[in-house]
Amino acid sequence: MSKAIRIYTRFCDVLEKILFWVIAAIVSVMIVIVALQILGRYVLSQPWLWTIDMAILCLVWSTLLASACGVRRNAHFVIDLWPESWRGISRILHIFTVVIILVIGFYLLKEGWVYAETGARRMAGMTGIKMSYFLASIPTGAALMLIFIVEQMLNMFHAQDKEASPS
Repeated sequence: MSKAIRIYTRFCDVLEKILFWVIAAIVSVMIVIVALQILGRYVLSQPWLWTIDMAILCLVWSTLLASACGVRRNAHFVIDLWPESWRGISRILHIFTVVIILVIGFYLLKEGWVYAETGARRMAGMTGIKMSYFLASIPTGAALMLIFIVEQMLNMFHAQDKEASPS
């Protein structure tokens, strides 16, 4: 593996570890917020309306950040239709999957950015938080997905070069 690919892989390793801790923190906060919502609604008979917006904010961010980690680990849905011995078809499907993730990632990055900018003029219902804080998760998640799919592409092309070169 070339030095540049190793450095990029290490960068992605560190980024993924940071993302896991951020996701864990967000999910933990979401659990506390939902517990407060249940406490306020059913025990105190006085629901705190801000908890709804905050729980949704945590849910959206954790989902999109975790999606990026899923792209790195190839944890997306896969249906095995062919035996493992048909490596050519598997390689073509993997390349097709990478291309689809690239297209969707660039689309989410571009349109998510525009959508987040429009959210700066709108406020969330109960908290008054700008919607751009919610919507910024779309381009952020997309950018992280693109970072991780580039790593897969580099490894895929490096593996092909290795197979093509005579030993």
